[in-house]
Amino acid sequence: AAARQHVRHGRNGFVAASGDETAFLAATAQALSRWNAPDLRTAARTTAAGLSWNAIIEQFERELAGNAAAPTV
Repeated sequence: AAARQHVRHGRNGFVAASGDETAFLAATAQALSRWNAPDLRTAARTTAAGLSWNAIIEQFERELAGNAAAPTV
């Protein structure tokens, strides 16, 4: 489920709707034909790098800092 938040079809990976066998086969064919495309590989690597524990902690800290500065009602 989390992959839907990060994978952009044709840009950094391929997706298909759950239960849609035709879409799954089409996405698989696309992935096989572009498995070594430099733009796809770079985008996938960039997306994955943003999901490291360090990146997640930094994002969480930014959100906490933003909430600390926000006035309470």
